[in-house]
Amino acid sequence: MARKLEWHKPGYLKRLRQKAGLPQAGLAKLCGLSRRNVSDFERGRLRMGPADALKLYLGIAGKAASRASILAAREAAIEQKVAVAGLVDELRQQSQQAAAELGAAEAWLAQAESWLQETDASLVRLEANLKVKAKARQPRIAR
Repeated sequence: MARKLEWHKPGYLKRLRQKAGLPQAGLAKLCGLSRRNVSDFERGRLRMGPADALKLYLGIAGKAASRASILAAREAAIEQKVAVAGLVDELRQQSQQAAAELGAAEAWLAQAESWLQETDASLVRLEANLKVKAKARQPRIAR
């Protein structure tokens, strides 16, 4: 069984960077990060996520390709893909739940509209009945 790389551990990044002969500032420039970020990743002060790891290890591999840097970049890419897939699944579930809630709200709205139409019809009938009764109560004036 293949040994799993520990690409996310601070010391691993530093060892590979130094093997490639890259200063922190040089790696940072290659990857579009700040030197401070690279330093913080190496010392473990900032957690390196898969997206940043992918940038960093590809930067190292591009400058001085080594099996370790390429494998680290690959593992970071796989983890990034898994993380994105997880987010997509979560968004899909939220979307399905929202669609179900929207369907329930639309059904309630349709029922409310039906009740409103029934109420309007009842009010029209009631108003007509009241007019008839009011007219019946009026005294008839003889001519």
